[in-house]
Amino acid sequence: MFHQAFKCSKNIGLLTITIAALIGIYFPSRHARHYECVNIDNILGSLHLESVESNIQNNNLKNCTYETVLFDPNNKIQIKEVIQQRVYSEPTSGGEYIPKDCKPSISSAIIVPYRNREEQLEIFLHFIHHFLQRQKIHYRIYIVNQKNDLPFNRAKLLNIGAKIAMSDTFPCLILHDLDLIPLNYANIYACSKLPRHMSSSLDTFRYNLPYLTLFGGATSILSTQYKGINGMSNLFEGWGGEDDDFYK
Repeated sequence: MFHQAFKCSKNIGLLTITIAALIGIYFPSRHARHYECVNIDNILGSLHLESVESNIQNNNLKNCTYETVLFDPNNKIQIKEVIQQRVYSEPTSGGEYIPKDCKPSISSAIIVPYRNREEQLEIFLHFIHHFLQRQKIHYRIYIVNQKNDLPFNRAKLLNIGAKIAMSDTFPCLILHDLDLIPLNYANIYACSKLPRHMSSSLDTFRYNLPYLTLFGGATSILSTQYKGINGMSNLFEGWGGEDDDFYK
């Protein structure tokens, strides 16, 4: 489950939305309530376990295990808890963290397209470092900043981040919007053997997909797969479309 946070009033534009559009979006029967998902008993078997061995130098540690974080009955996070102060270890200056008490089997690059959202970025980073460290994974966060006034090109920013992450030999890419906060520690930030839509249960959509092929928000994909399809299209400027094209 995910919480879509940080909407500001000037971006909502409710006055421009017609009654018909609201009914079309929120009428219950429109939502894709049933879609293919991984059964909870098969989660571990579906994960792609691969780490960046060159970054993990202490080979004397026992391997990290993931059963605890996946099956802990206290995994859920309340929305009101998102902005609470949380304890986590300071990552490196490059946004990288490696567990110190065990050897991780998961190495993920979290790639976040960004522009002019400083307060949101602070909240996101404060929360996500705590969240990821609880999962006992090796990760690095890449904030890809568009520093101009041209239309926002989310896909191009994700491509840039993916290219850098792959040069750092990360096997798993998590393509992540800044305004999404995970609400369950069991939503492990790892890749599965097939690309995975990680934000299929979003609070603003009443935890249902608006349409079955929605593939934006937060998505995991293996670096080899991302390279195999030549990444996302750079042609989508402004809001929307690139994730539907990516799905196809």
